Formats: sequence, structure tokens, C-alpha cells
Amino acid sequence: MSELIVLYGAWGVFIVAFAAATILPFSSEVLVVAYIAAGGDPWITLIAASAGNTLGGMTSYLLGYFLEIKRVIKFLSINPKRLEKIYPYAHRWGYMTGFLGFVPVIGDVVMVALGSLRSNAWGTFITSAIGKTARYYAIIFLQMQIFN
Repeated sequence: MSELIVLYGAWGVFIVAFAAATILPFSSEVLVVAYIAAGGDPWITLIAASAGNTLGGMTSYLLGYFLEIKRVIKFLSINPKRLEKIYPYAHRWGYMTGFLGFVPVIGDVVMVALGSLRSNAWGTFITSAIGKTARYYAIIFLQMQIFN
């Protein structure tokens, strides 16, 4: 993964953040911090990581929307019990639950649940983008405060 960032810079950050939000059980935050520590521009990194992670989350949403949930669970290796725990919240709060798309371990589950419940796509996109961008902003801000 780190090779992607070294070779492709901000595009590598985008790819890693996208993959981390869909198919890889990996934390993109570690590579974001490493990329900035290696001299990457914090604002470009914020945009690339947020865009990649948001689009990756929306990919999970679309899988939940269009595919049979059993296939999505198998494809993304989602714990069915986690999905069952998320459904009441996703059903009650709808696309507002998209804010939780950034939370490790349950973020993918939230997005799949919102897709399978046919939550408003634009609302889900906007709320998840806000949540994911806020997370990366906080990480980058803290890194800049601690190491600069």
C-alpha cells in the first residue's frame, strides 16, 4: 500500500482511501499521516483521502442497494450480526446515519445497510462525505500540531 503513495502521490492516497472504504480491512489514516510526514501537501491529501474514502463508501452503499444482501455480506466479509445491529439506527435515522460511515469496523456496514434500505443516495453521500472529511481533517490537524 505504501508503494502506491510513493509512486502516485495524492492519487495513491485516493486509491488507498477508496480501497480502505470498500474491500480492504485497512486503516488509510496511517498512510495519510505517513504521506504528510514525508512532505505531502496537507490540503491536497485531505481532498484526495476524503474523496477516495467517500466514493469507496458509496460503492458499499451501491452494493447494498443493488445486490442481494447475502452476496454483499460474503463479498465484503461483513459480520451479519453487526449489520443486524446497525439496521434499527439506519432505519430510524435514514441517510443521517451516513455520518457514521467513517467509524472503523462499522463504517462499511453502515453504508451497506443504508444502501439495502434504499436510503436517499444524495443525503447519504453528503453526510458520509462530511463525516469522512471531518475525520481526515482532525487527523491532519493533529499531526500538524504535534509534528510542526
